[in-house]
Amino acid sequence: MKSLRNSIAAFAAFILLASATFAADPSGTWSFQIPAGRGGRGGGGAAGGDGTAPAAPAMQDITVVLTLTNGVLAGSQTSPGRGGGDPVVVQIANASFAGDVVTFSVAGGGGRGGRGGGQGGGDPAAAPATPPMTVYTGRLSADGNTITGTRTPPGGRGGEPMPVEWIARKTGPAPRS
Repeated sequence: MKSLRNSIAAFAAFILLASATFAADPSGTWSFQIPAGRGGRGGGGAAGGDGTAPAAPAMQDITVVLTLTNGVLAGSQTSPGRGGGDPVVVQIANASFAGDVVTFSVAGGGGRGGRGGGQGGGDPAAAPATPPMTVYTGRLSADGNTITGTRTPPGGRGGEPMPVEWIARKTGPAPRS
């Protein structure tokens, strides 16, 4: 009887380990929101003279499609076009998935159509050769339906980058190619 109990316990442990090993896959379509505006940091300003709180910044919807194939993470990010224009799709870069941690970068402010951060105006020839990158790092939940972590847009006007919370929810499978 004791050997049967040990066998059942060993089998249960094997099933748990096997399911944990195969369950972690960030492939899918993910949606989240970031504050609209300069580099996705929004703003809102200081409280008014009457002591009222500033208005919450407008939010913009971002969609990321991730695919994990043979251990290689790839994908794209879709953000709204400027001024109501067509959505802008950019490929993610520097992507990795290890354990349950997803990391990738997107050129630009991460919600501004993939455009570089730059100073605006001035000589286009003076633009940086490599566009500034927004770096996303997050942990895939055990159920595979949420990624929670930080989003670090490039520092504006020479300032330091400021990490902000990033929570993406899985809205569907990755489209088939």
